[in-house]
Amino acid sequence: MPRPYAALLLLLGIAAALFACGLPGGFVLDDYVNLVGLERIGDSFAQAGVFIAEAPTGFPGRPISYLSFALQHASWPGDPQAFKLVNIALHLVNGALLFGWISKALSMAGDRRAAPVALIAVAIWLLHPMQVSTVLYVVQRMAELAALITFGAILAYLEGRALAAEGRLRSGYAWMSTAVALGTPVAVLAKENGALLPLFIAVIEMTLLSALPRPRRWRTWAAVFLALPPVALSIYFALSPQLVWGYSMRGFDMAQRLYTEAGILWDYVAKILLPRPSAFGVYFDDYPVAAAPWRSLGTAAAIAGWCAALVAAVAWRKRLPFVSFAVLWFLSGHLLESSVFPLELYFEHRNYVPLVGPALALAWGAVMLWEHASSLRVRRAYASLGAAGLLAMTAVTWVGARDWAEPLRQTVVWAQEHPASVRAQFELGSAYVRAGRIDAAARIFQAARAALPNEAQFPLALALLGCVKADLPLPDPHELARTLDRGAARPGALDLVGTIVERMEHGACQRIPPEYVLAVLGEFSANPRISGTYRAAALRFAGRAEALRGNLDGAVRSLEAADRLAPNILSVQLQATWLLSASLYEDALGAVERGRRDPRWQPWQRIYFARFFDAWERQVREQAQRNGVKISAQR
Repeated sequence: MPRPYAALLLLLGIAAALFACGLPGGFVLDDYVNLVGLERIGDSFAQAGVFIAEAPTGFPGRPISYLSFALQHASWPGDPQAFKLVNIALHLVNGALLFGWISKALSMAGDRRAAPVALIAVAIWLLHPMQVSTVLYVVQRMAELAALITFGAILAYLEGRALAAEGRLRSGYAWMSTAVALGTPVAVLAKENGALLPLFIAVIEMTLLSALPRPRRWRTWAAVFLALPPVALSIYFALSPQLVWGYSMRGFDMAQRLYTEAGILWDYVAKILLPRPSAFGVYFDDYPVAAAPWRSLGTAAAIAGWCAALVAAVAWRKRLPFVSFAVLWFLSGHLLESSVFPLELYFEHRNYVPLVGPALALAWGAVMLWEHASSLRVRRAYASLGAAGLLAMTAVTWVGARDWAEPLRQTVVWAQEHPASVRAQFELGSAYVRAGRIDAAARIFQAARAALPNEAQFPLALALLGCVKADLPLPDPHELARTLDRGAARPGALDLVGTIVERMEHGACQRIPPEYVLAVLGEFSANPRISGTYRAAALRFAGRAEALRGNLDGAVRSLEAADRLAPNILSVQLQATWLLSASLYEDALGAVERGRRDPRWQPWQRIYFARFFDAWERQVREQAQRNGVKISAQR
């Protein structure tokens, strides 16, 4: 076996052993939001489809990622190790693909150092502690799958580029076109970051392959396949109402987010270059919002630094291709999640693919130092320093992976490090609940409620605990309504309302009456500051609460109002079920028919949901027939 491949296998083995240290850990944070529903799949293909179609990620829904979770439904929720093993395997495959396309690109550029540079870059990328919160965070499989498809498509593109360079234009352009035209949408179906594939290929062409002669008609091809998709995507997002409505659930506006992200990107770079054990984690919702650049020297310096880096990267792309690649790749990789979109400010897993840029630049710098060493002694010193640095980085990763193996201790440490983090404090209380320590959880939520009075999640969590702990006072519903209305409309708060309603429906929360939920929701569903999606969710919960207290008319009207804001297959099912239970057969058929003909369904949803609409219609007609009721003719 050639030495580079043997070294790559050794690296993959080290990475596997390193991340396996975190296998004993459990699910955290968004794992529960995204994977709930897996328990209903069983052997039902239809239920697997509902799980994928109703994913809480919006259009296009990341069906590839959710399909991968659905295939592991038997391991939910009792076996998180099974999910983490798949994540580790994907990370190793991504490392192999990364080695493949980096070494191929450098070889095509005539670089005799292709193998060592690729190996060092892959070692940094595979073993870096920044990757822990992607690989061991189950739901971040989405980022891994998008990366896998992106790296595979880049490798296919380079194969076509090599064929075109040899004069085999037809075959070359076929490979290149297929890589972009097929790879981009498929990667997007794993996670939206896949849309950056054309931009990544453009960066490779501008830097690593800048000296490679381009085949005939390449500029025309690039305009269609590399330039047009990002432009079209930018126009689509610019016209999307989500850019406006999404900020209603955040404590900052678009301008503040852009100012803050400039500093956050430098913070990411600092963590990449100088990883420290206590620097990594998943709770950064307490990250301070930056002041405007005309009010803050730090913000102005961060923005100016990136502007200068971008100008230098474009200007020196031929003279210093590896440095230029590092800057352009890193910024391209953050173009979606660290720009104008109303996401949370800070997450380390956003660096899963962007880390390739700095890793390759560091690898190139290490090889250049080795080659330009003045003596064997200096080379040995460089080798010792490089090995020590890689070992220290690996040790930080090992510490991080070990922390993920002990979820309760890990959560306690993170909550102590981030006292103002809503996520950290809520997860700490939730960890105590999962451990069966209800009193400890209640104390955590009460303390967090006092420290963060504008956050509705903590009193809602206390209300939920009240379902199982009879001596725990329930928060005043009207005060809860005011908190929910004046605070940020965080998805977690509405998820808790939904959990309370679901428990009430199953008879597991008799202490809380439906009127309590309706009082909590208050005027929230009419709040103009929140997006239609969240208002629709609040209306659906209100409808289910109305049904629990026997107010069928109010329940149906709430769901109809929710459907006017955002279509939802569960709303159709609930309306049909409630109306059928009241023997209102014509009304039940009308609800099914309105759902079937709703023009807002995506084409794939319309095709998939057709079976459910047909089944519900048959159910209504069969029950009407059994009861001797004549209803309208077949469609």
